[in-house]
Amino acid sequence: MVRPSAGSRWTLVAWGGSVLWGTLAVFLAAVTVSAFLVARNARRDQVLSTGLQTAIGLTRTLRTAGPPAGPERLRGIIERFEAPGVLYVQLVDGSCDVIAGSADAPASRASATAVRASIRLSEALVVDTLDAAGATVHDVYVPFRRPGPGRRPGMGGPPRMPDAEGEPAERAWGFRPGDAAVRVGVDAAPALWLTRWAWAQAAASALALLALGAVILRARRTARALALLEGQRRRREVLARLGEVSAVLAHEIRNPLAALKGHVQLAAEQARGGGDPAAIAERLDV
Repeated sequence: MVRPSAGSRWTLVAWGGSVLWGTLAVFLAAVTVSAFLVARNARRDQVLSTGLQTAIGLTRTLRTAGPPAGPERLRGIIERFEAPGVLYVQLVDGSCDVIAGSADAPASRASATAVRASIRLSEALVVDTLDAAGATVHDVYVPFRRPGPGRRPGMGGPPRMPDAEGEPAERAWGFRPGDAAVRVGVDAAPALWLTRWAWAQAAASALALLALGAVILRARRTARALALLEGQRRRREVLARLGEVSAVLAHEIRNPLAALKGHVQLAAEQARGGGDPAAIAERLDV
């Protein structure tokens, strides 16, 4: 059984780390995107809840004031109305014109079409607005429902009836209650911690990926260094084996050469000394 070399094992580890890094990058990217989506939805839900609660509180305040409210009295109530986390409260008509409310509210970027759609569909609308300092403020538009003494039989809305002393609704309130919306400016600062948490999670994911990438790069460099060292070791082993074979071959060749040299030397000495030719021939034959 052939065992993988150390360099091969480290190479496999390095490539496996690259696959792990890619998988972790995809996973953390999905988690980060999900975190931002969750933060955005949670922030809008919180803003929408604050706006709806403020609109309900304003309606209760107007109901407590009792009819006939009158345009001036309505403006005074809305201007003095306060709620936690609310920067301003305004009453706007279908054209986004301010009927009553805070005068220092920033200009709304919501179109009259969107406001009319909110009024027609009886749904709250959330729009982001920048104040004078450049901070983001969430505007919540809630269709205004004129507070009345009761409900129509079999219906969910207030009864269509004149206000006290038979005065029409347009004259008592100064506008058509069915064509107006409550604009609530909700402070975005309390909900920013969700976005900060998402950014912190993204930063932590990026740092984790960078750290893992550094480890993988170090592992790949180590793998290349180990592969180089192993190649050098193998070359040294081959050279060492060649040296052993050469030594054995030299030994096997040296012994017969020494015997041959000895016989030739003896034959030469016998020839110089006038020795027996038969003995000299025997040496040469050997």
